[in-house]
Amino acid sequence: MKKTLVALAAFAATASFADVTLTGTFDPTVIKTSTTYGAGAVGNQTNMTYNGRGTSQITFKVSEDLGGGLTAIALMENDFQAQNKEDQYGKGADQGAPAAGINFGSGGGEIYTGLTGGFGTIKLGAPNTPTLSTQAANPFGTKLGSGFGEGIQGTAHVRQSQTVNYTSPVFSGLTLAWGHTFGVNSDANASAAAGAANAAIAAGGVTQVGAVDDIGAFYANGPVTAALTQYKAAAGAANTVNNVLTSYNASYTFGAAKVMVGGHTESAVSGTSGQDNSGSFYAVTYTTGATTFMGQIAKQSDKYTANAAAPQNKGINGLGVDYALSKNTTVYARYSQYNVDNQTVNTTIKQQTKTAAGVQVNF
Repeated sequence: MKKTLVALAAFAATASFADVTLTGTFDPTVIKTSTTYGAGAVGNQTNMTYNGRGTSQITFKVSEDLGGGLTAIALMENDFQAQNKEDQYGKGADQGAPAAGINFGSGGGEIYTGLTGGFGTIKLGAPNTPTLSTQAANPFGTKLGSGFGEGIQGTAHVRQSQTVNYTSPVFSGLTLAWGHTFGVNSDANASAAAGAANAAIAAGGVTQVGAVDDIGAFYANGPVTAALTQYKAAAGAANTVNNVLTSYNASYTFGAAKVMVGGHTESAVSGTSGQDNSGSFYAVTYTTGATTFMGQIAKQSDKYTANAAAPQNKGINGLGVDYALSKNTTVYARYSQYNVDNQTVNTTIKQQTKTAAGVQVNF
């Protein structure tokens, strides 16, 4: 036994192991939502949701020094709802609608493995792609008050499976990034040829999905930041289109204040509702002690030709305040007012206001 322990100790002293870091966020949110529909009906609800400020998740980060300046990396983010699984409220602060809860499991999240070194960083899997960085470049990120869930910045993009991402080293403050998501050719006989037992699957085969390229340039130098990205999706199946989204933003920090401006243009082949638009945003933050105040005005102009007589322009005004109790814990409050023009039926939202408060704990 003694010899075995000595052998194990000797092995541990000479063996090489990857470093694993566990991080996470818990962010339950209490929210009051008031919705006015196109024909004038009003609905109100107050409930517990999640992710009013951050994404509730547990993330495993892996890093192994391979020598020669080369490092192997991997990441698995598991998003969840910061509430009991049996609760039927909690589709999210962005949505404000009831849905079954998920307190751990297949809630989605960033997943990749890759290599990093003097050449830059390569990630394979489902990494966040460049456009997410520009769409989230406002005081509220992708959360309540940002307009991300409402599509104010154009069609929301986070990540896709089957993606290769490359990020360059920093050159005088400039970083370049490129993500490519592989397309899939349709094959109506693929499932049948594989011996699928389910007749519906066999009949469906492999659905065609267009490839995606997402490129970006990011600049940071002292108080100035700027970014430009372009997301381009090739046409695939009948429910997809050739879509191009160009996003841009800039910020300047002076003292305790930071101002941010940005915008986007989005177009789709033959014109597509919700994917032919342009927009802009203006935002500011001010920090004093442990308190940060923030505000944003964002607008989107509908360019869809079929809506020319009654464009469905959108807008959102967001206000927020954060108070840091510690390095890892923040209490916060949020308010947003979302509007859509020319809504006339009770299945569409004309105006929606949200008032929320929560506690975010990181570890």
